[in-house]
Amino acid sequence: MPAGRNRLNESERGPQQGANIVPGNAAEPPPEELVAELKDKLSEAKVRQAAISSERRTVALAAHMGSADDRTRLDQLNQEGAILSGEIQGIEAAISDIQTRISNASADAVIEAERQKRREVAQLAEELRGHAAKIDELWRASR
Repeated sequence: MPAGRNRLNESERGPQQGANIVPGNAAEPPPEELVAELKDKLSEAKVRQAAISSERRTVALAAHMGSADDRTRLDQLNQEGAILSGEIQGIEAAISDIQTRISNASADAVIEAERQKRREVAQLAEELRGHAAKIDELWRASR
C-alpha cells in the first residue's frame, strides 16, 4: 500500500483503533466522521504538546545548569516534542485533505444535479416538439 494512502498512521490511530483503512473502502466511515475523529486526535496531540512544553520549561534551567538527569529528561522531551509536532502536522494535513475531498464531492454532486436538470429540460423540450408537430399535423389535416 503506498505511503499516505492509509486513513490514519499508527501514531495517529493509537492502540484503540483498527487496521489501516484505505479511502474508498466500504468499511470506512463517512468523511465527516473522519474529520471529527481527526479533530479529536489533533486536540489530544495538542494537549500532549502543551504538557511537554510545560515540563520542558520546568526542567530547562536545571538541564542547562549542569544537571545530568534534567538534561536527559530535556532531551527526551525535545525528542517527544519533535515527533509530536510532526504528528500534529500530519493530522492537520489529513483534515485539510478530507475537507477538500468533501468540498469537491459536494461540488461534483451539485454539478451532476444541474446536468440532470438540463437533460430533463432537453427531454421535455423534445417531447413538446413532438406534441407540437402532432398538433400541427392534425390541424393541417382538419382543413
